[in-house]
Amino acid sequence: DLTTGSECFAIGISALQRTTTATRNLGIGPSALRLATTGHTNIVVGRIAGAAITTGFQNMMFGNGAGGAFDVGDNNVCVGNSTMGSVVTANRNVAIGSNTLRRSATATDNTCIGSDAGEGTATFTAMQNVFIGNKVTIGNNVKIQNNVSVYDNVHIEDDVFCGPSMVFTNVYNPRSFIERKTEYRDTLVKTGATLGANCTIVCGVTIGEYSLVGAGAVINKNVPPFALMVGVPAKQIGWISKYGEQLKLPIRGIGTEKCEHTGDTYQLSGSTLTLINE
Repeated sequence: DLTTGSECFAIGISALQRTTTATRNLGIGPSALRLATTGHTNIVVGRIAGAAITTGFQNMMFGNGAGGAFDVGDNNVCVGNSTMGSVVTANRNVAIGSNTLRRSATATDNTCIGSDAGEGTATFTAMQNVFIGNKVTIGNNVKIQNNVSVYDNVHIEDDVFCGPSMVFTNVYNPRSFIERKTEYRDTLVKTGATLGANCTIVCGVTIGEYSLVGAGAVINKNVPPFALMVGVPAKQIGWISKYGEQLKLPIRGIGTEKCEHTGDTYQLSGSTLTLINE
């Protein structure tokens, strides 16, 4: 069902397609099962592609077997073969690799999501100049700010904040003349953690739930849940609530404290802080 199609518009054999407006070099491959409201200017949809596109224009490409739903996609967006994710907005030089099983809320401005990345992951936001590697998992409601690279073997749980220009690594002792791809170390960022702007996470560590790493800090060891970390190398200077306010508790000892904003109660036993009620 094509309302308008013009200027080198082509649809392959057995394509079941409903397009309201499609103009200027738009091609849809054989057996494409796709609903596109508006598509124009060098749009290419591969074989057996099953996604729904509300708006797509300017050098947009969807690979063979791409199965996601795209509400808005424009300006050099490339989606690889067999990609199964749902992308609400993808624009300005976004590349999403083949076999990516991902649901992405927003991917903009030179964002790259690698092939085979993030199987089973949920909604997250990636801002300008973000790179997401192949062997990566990203949870729900994660915010990845400008100029962040999430390399292979980095695993991010729900509600994590990655500040602008913070750095992940995956090789502990790199040399340019020695390949160490088999020596990647896993990094796990647990639920609700905050990684401040320009901080560095040396690979092989776990960042505990709701901890906060200050701007510019260098983490080279595991971070306890709710810990407040600053400095180079980072040291713990206190405890932080789930809400994000510093708690009036010693780093080590026994005590309880309520968050002033939420009323949540935290209990310190030795060097472990626990949220005992919400």
